[in-house]
Amino acid sequence: MTVIAELDNLIQLLEAQIPANQNSPKNLKQRERLRRNLAKYFRSLEQAFPYSKLASIYNRNVKESLGSDTRGILDPLLAAFDEQIEAELSGQLAETYLSGQAEMITWGKTKGGVPIAYEGPPISQAVDWAKAHSATLVKGMNKESKERLAYIIGRGIDKKRGIPGLSQDLRKVFTDMSKYRSELISRTETATALSQASLDTMADMGIDGKEWITAGDAQVSDDCLGNEAEGVISVHQAFSGGVMAPPQHPDCRCSVSPAILPPGKVPERPKLPPAQHPLKVQPPPKPSVPMPTTKGVSPEMKNLMDKKLKVVGRNQADARALRSTLKQIKDAKLPDSHLATIRSIELNTAKARARGAIAYADGSNNIVLMGGLAKDNVVHEIGHTVFKSKFLVGGGTDKFKIADIYNASIKSGKGFVSGYARSNVDEFFAESYAAFSKDTVAFTKLNSPMAKILKAYWK
Repeated sequence: MTVIAELDNLIQLLEAQIPANQNSPKNLKQRERLRRNLAKYFRSLEQAFPYSKLASIYNRNVKESLGSDTRGILDPLLAAFDEQIEAELSGQLAETYLSGQAEMITWGKTKGGVPIAYEGPPISQAVDWAKAHSATLVKGMNKESKERLAYIIGRGIDKKRGIPGLSQDLRKVFTDMSKYRSELISRTETATALSQASLDTMADMGIDGKEWITAGDAQVSDDCLGNEAEGVISVHQAFSGGVMAPPQHPDCRCSVSPAILPPGKVPERPKLPPAQHPLKVQPPPKPSVPMPTTKGVSPEMKNLMDKKLKVVGRNQADARALRSTLKQIKDAKLPDSHLATIRSIELNTAKARARGAIAYADGSNNIVLMGGLAKDNVVHEIGHTVFKSKFLVGGGTDKFKIADIYNASIKSGKGFVSGYARSNVDEFFAESYAAFSKDTVAFTKLNSPMAKILKAYWK
């Protein structure tokens, strides 16, 4: 046996010891079963798609009427498969949940140090959770499918692809759904089911601690690295990324492991989800440096200055840096609707250094900054909160347009404001956002398609 093979075996043995770990051999098989079912579902959509109706839409060539036309095609198509895919997903997610629950119970009896006399909750708990979650999942899948297909039809008409070209584009999208989207959904939903089983069972078994386990390679996201760096925390406490357990994001490969809470760490009481939890605000510092006045600013900017800011430290340098940050945001003249996407801004040099960044926006739209930042850095991070709230969560088909613009720029080598903008679509948007706010005319000359999208949302 080679050294590489021995290392692979060792990794599998270690991962198998973490209960409800999505990367263990057993749970990888569960995920593969889910992926195959999803791929079959997307292939069924491709075969059932009414390609004959494309001619009537294309020949009208009125892009504004696409919304009603595509709904007339897509809604009946997706509804025909809803019941079947929802039942299959519900059954598989319940099975994955029960598998994770069984692993947790076994861990408690054999690995936890003290035997735990616990047989587990009734199976109905897993079934009820899986049924509710699969219904939500199918609804989200349908929304994404409709937006993606409507965008392809609209783009085909705009580029005068003709019926054969449009049909070819749609078949390619269905192929991508079957190949790539089924993999992403299966990984994300397997992680969700296993994490939910872990959290539910930990609470019932009296386990007070948990820790975040990443895949340990260069592809791990900053948010996941930050969660792992926290070490053992209370079962009832959210990680720094704003979630109780993986997945932190789609295609997340992390797991949550039960752990013993270190002495001195008091278990926190259960909290409301972040969206319902009132924002905790530290009292403002009392420095000798005057803070910016709220006189004459917009209501949302005043709200940002009064209620969403945190500062670590109470010295003059901290106050000066906070004052500078606020002035930078005011000078950027960002729309109120964009400022509203920010959950909090925290001036915390130690926290930013621990993440290895001068600034970052976490998964819950909290921005953490070092002092003395240039305006572009602050606005760049606000760009991340806008991209998530306005485009990934909302925005309809515009998120696909941004991906197309990014891919076209990668192919041509043009349209990037910096080398960092080439990293991925998220950073491309944030860098473009900061450049657009600084000099709209210059950015429009550099990348007019992206500028057109930003202008539409700059209100």
